[in-house]
Amino acid sequence: MQTLGLRSLAAVLICLALAAAAALPALAEGTRIVRDETGREVVIPAKPQRIVALTPWVVEMLVMLGKPPVGRPSSADWPAEALKIPEHGLAYRLNYERIAALKPDLLIGNKDLHAPYLGNLQQVGAPVLLYMIDSYKDVSEKFKILGDLVGESEKAAKLAGEIERRVEATRKKVPATGHPRVLIMVGSAEAWSAAKPTSYLGDMVKLLGGVNIAETGPEHRPGYTKLSMERVVEANPDVLILVKPVRDASDKSKALPGFAKDPMWNTLKAVKNGRVVELDPFYFTSPGPRYADALEQVAAVLYPEVFRGDR
Repeated sequence: MQTLGLRSLAAVLICLALAAAAALPALAEGTRIVRDETGREVVIPAKPQRIVALTPWVVEMLVMLGKPPVGRPSSADWPAEALKIPEHGLAYRLNYERIAALKPDLLIGNKDLHAPYLGNLQQVGAPVLLYMIDSYKDVSEKFKILGDLVGESEKAAKLAGEIERRVEATRKKVPATGHPRVLIMVGSAEAWSAAKPTSYLGDMVKLLGGVNIAETGPEHRPGYTKLSMERVVEANPDVLILVKPVRDASDKSKALPGFAKDPMWNTLKAVKNGRVVELDPFYFTSPGPRYADALEQVAAVLYPEVFRGDR
């Protein structure tokens, strides 16, 4: 009786599994299912041929993988080959008609930036994948994800491995003690935000052992908080890192002179000790394959006595 019961149970389970499988829609030939970082399972072409990138890091990685997209946001201007790719508008202000005109078979964008517009993107008629990229781990991981999507897994692993090698070589040189207290200011004297450890640049400082004085505080946008100059004076960081929020090759102006007009600015320890550095937004406003280059620059700012000869 016991044996018969087990057999009956097994038969029931098999029938349920077959029924569940039959209830699922058949996957069309030449397609596959991918889960993106919104948690959605998306049916995409097994070998996408007309990817439209909605954000610069996707352009950069696909170009380096030898599989450039058929469309890019206007801010994606690296590597040089990217400039040959048709523009579809701004990453933060999507032009759906121009995107649709490129006849994409897959759209890839940034989760934080594009998830609110997912409904509009889906109306373009192509599947949409959205991913996050705010850290060293993300850069390596997304290289491998895109490599898998376009059939260049081996090349992606090699490119990610080179970034990982350079990052670890930099980290090994970081002193065991004497880690500076740091404030990262993104913007201008008129309007700036403090980058938290969860931001792209904040992740680099954390990876290098720096103490971010903006670690706490409410986020007014992902990875960033607001600090008053009074709070900055109170915290009195050892190092100040400034970055303009948008890279514009035609704009040669600097953010630093605007801050220097504030009397409180000149009371800061970092200012008095000459530990204020304005970094080129070329490396810091677009997370992606330039991570190792950017990290080496930050390391030279935090530990000049160790990394001065490397630059």
